[in-house]
Amino acid sequence: MLQYFAGLVWLVATSCPGADQSYYQSYLALVGTNDECQIGYVCSPLLLDTNNTTPKLTNEVINLHDSNVQGCLGKICLGMTMDEVVAAWGKPQRFYSRCLGGRRLDYWDAIVIFDPGSNSVLKIISKRNENRRFEKGLSASSPMADFIQILGTPTRRSDDPPYCNLMYDMPAGTLNLHFYVNLLSSFRLERRSDKPVPKQ
Repeated sequence: MLQYFAGLVWLVATSCPGADQSYYQSYLALVGTNDECQIGYVCSPLLLDTNNTTPKLTNEVINLHDSNVQGCLGKICLGMTMDEVVAAWGKPQRFYSRCLGGRRLDYWDAIVIFDPGSNSVLKIISKRNENRRFEKGLSASSPMADFIQILGTPTRRSDDPPYCNLMYDMPAGTLNLHFYVNLLSSFRLERRSDKPVPKQ
């Protein structure tokens, strides 16, 4: 608790006009560099914008193939820093120091996970997918067979009825499509496990 308040005092002192404090530096000052042991919600108003309810992906027509080739989903790309994500999408509504495999920034319709050992985007997860639209006429209500027809045979597939996961590996990352009763329930883009973490 003492570390939290010390960090908060330091942040307030360095957030005066003229101070050049990056978002990531603010996070480290508040939580510390050894956040692997701290699992929980970060509630500092310096890191959050609870009014940031603008959809980040819902209003876009997403080309899943291009997203996977380029390693980007919307304006966010694998390997981006926290400062680059916040510059593109604003401060998140919620921030977890350790969740889903890394540091988690929650937006209204998307989640961005950072590698726990670096300031680098590890995964981009889409949520609130019921109105999602994709290239070539695909939508959240399209059956799984239509996605396979457009994207081709997946690199890997995992079936556990009524669930099914389709995984498409590309040099930039892996696209994971999750289906429930033959309909898309969620999808994510993540760095391949054999791809080295970018140095920051």
